[in-house]
Amino acid sequence: MKKLLSAMFLLLVIAFFAGCGNEKGSTDKKLESKGYFGKLVSIKMNYKADDSTLTAKARTEAKSADDLVAFQSKLNKLEEDAKAEFAAEAGKLGLPITIPFVDSTGNTGYVVKDAKITAIDWDRATIEATIELKTDSEKTAGGQNVQLSVPVLMLDENNSIIKDHNYDNWVILGVSKEMKAGETHQVTGGVSINPANAAMKKLVFKSYDDYKKAKGWN
Repeated sequence: MKKLLSAMFLLLVIAFFAGCGNEKGSTDKKLESKGYFGKLVSIKMNYKADDSTLTAKARTEAKSADDLVAFQSKLNKLEEDAKAEFAAEAGKLGLPITIPFVDSTGNTGYVVKDAKITAIDWDRATIEATIELKTDSEKTAGGQNVQLSVPVLMLDENNSIIKDHNYDNWVILGVSKEMKAGETHQVTGGVSINPANAAMKKLVFKSYDDYKKAKGWN
């Protein structure tokens, strides 16, 4: 019975490893970008490549439960070190970072005053923009505040729109509270720390009508 339980445990742990590292890691250790997130994305991609390599090694070399536990410890340390390196690199950026932008919203409901990266973690960066309202915020028939959505496109150093596969990669900044014309408020949203967004250098603010047209909603 003891041998049977050990065998079952081993199969379960191997099954666990089979589910790890399936996201294909980049083998390119020299990912370069002049965008804000270039070095950060490089750290993440290097980690994913190393994680995949170590996971594959565990599948072929682990002969016992103790071996698998040892490999899991190495995987945990690999992630811990990568996230520490990521945090150290993010700390060098000197947040908040002011981002150049173009306001092409038409200035119908608000004017964009500034844009910044205010926080960065392993998965995403927070973008915050200050807007000056030209109209009062909207409410539902029941008196609830309607979120003000501020669509943004990201540009690289060549002023090319950053895409998600073949589609423009829109970011929606928003705020939901009562606001009056003439007031200034912050709208915030998140940007994934991934290879596509590594080259982000500038923002273009668009109107919500532009966003809906791009999505084919009207």
